[in-house]
Amino acid sequence: MTSAERTAIARIITDLIKADDILDLSEMKLFRDIREKYRIEENHLIAAQKIDFGAAVGTLREWTRAELIDFFNDMKSITIADGNCCPEEAFLILALRYCLGEEYGAYCQLISTDITNISIDKGNIVYIESDYDEEANAIIRDNYRSITNDFHLAGLDFVYIPNISKDFSEMSADYLQDIVAFLAPTLSDDKRQSVFNTLRSMTTRNFCDDFLVKRMQLNEVFDAEPSLLLQVSRTDSKIVYLQISLGNDIKKEIETFVDSFRELTAQTPRPIKYNRPASRFPYHGFHKSMFDLLAFPGKKVESRIVIDFLKRRILFTDLGEELCLPPMQLAQYVFIIHQTICGRTHELPAKPASEARMKALNKTFGLIYGLMDGDKDTPYNKNLSPNISHIKKAISKLDQLDNLDAYLPEKTEDKTYRVRIKPSNVFVMENGKQVLMTECERLK
Repeated sequence: MTSAERTAIARIITDLIKADDILDLSEMKLFRDIREKYRIEENHLIAAQKIDFGAAVGTLREWTRAELIDFFNDMKSITIADGNCCPEEAFLILALRYCLGEEYGAYCQLISTDITNISIDKGNIVYIESDYDEEANAIIRDNYRSITNDFHLAGLDFVYIPNISKDFSEMSADYLQDIVAFLAPTLSDDKRQSVFNTLRSMTTRNFCDDFLVKRMQLNEVFDAEPSLLLQVSRTDSKIVYLQISLGNDIKKEIETFVDSFRELTAQTPRPIKYNRPASRFPYHGFHKSMFDLLAFPGKKVESRIVIDFLKRRILFTDLGEELCLPPMQLAQYVFIIHQTICGRTHELPAKPASEARMKALNKTFGLIYGLMDGDKDTPYNKNLSPNISHIKKAISKLDQLDNLDAYLPEKTEDKTYRVRIKPSNVFVMENGKQVLMTECERLK
């Protein structure tokens, strides 16, 4: 057994023991026994803190069937050591079964994201797809009542986005608009209208594109087949989701998931309400989650930004918002950020003092603008002043951005431009990965 595998086991054991927020005496005894069995040392426990549950499970994918069965039994013994397997432990065990089990491995995956301020709550099992599948949706519509009933009996909620939107659509327009204004008073009128419209028209595909991929950074579901998605693990810095792809017998596979969960844990059934009054806004469960994903009511965030040159966009990752600007203005804003963080004077002069300085600045700007398919020979200060006004206006529309002034280009007494964004909040997409701008090779 490799050191990486021992580290992975340490991570999985740690998550299982901590899942119910109780460190039971019997669990500690089992922990000692399992540490001895797998020869887990202190260095493995320390290293385990640097990986997440998803990475740990991936490390064990090459194990033999016999090794995995033995491991499953050890992990399950932890969940019942205190006499009860709680839902949080059950989600972790199911993730192990689906991702490492022989019958599931090719169709399931764990997806980690560092977006933690918005999420899908545990217990909400969401049907997702990147393209509309007529057959799959017909099966869900025809069996929706029985599927929902089964999930409720297991203490879970089955989330089918078209029905969530239908709930909002059946509310009177004035009533729903009043609710949006009440819950999100800091939003502009345009943003409130956008929230209102989206609540009533959201499709599963749009939910995957606009929320799961764009806002929550679950890039792996970009081309998802019909699947179930659920949260299985959460820390202060990471959330891990399980995607279970559905095959030919969707109804049976959904029933198998529910039955597997119920076998692990006995849950109190949730109240079943087939007819939701159109005069009541359910500000709880997934209805609340969907609203919060759209509006972030009452909460502002000092967001990280990710600059994606190929897609010509700047994403405010903690808001799930994209800065909408023409390529030239976008490039100029990126250049101001770059010179503030990486430039030798930490500011950008509106007009350089020498021709040599102008040439050097234009060369760097040409690199940035060129990465956005712009003309590399365009001077960086072309229409700079009016363009900065447009940049400020666009950024100011981000209602939930905390410390807004830090993101706005400001003009100094020396007629230079700069921003006050923390360097640790500025990332660039490089070779498909997010790297700090200060470490981006292509901008050095």
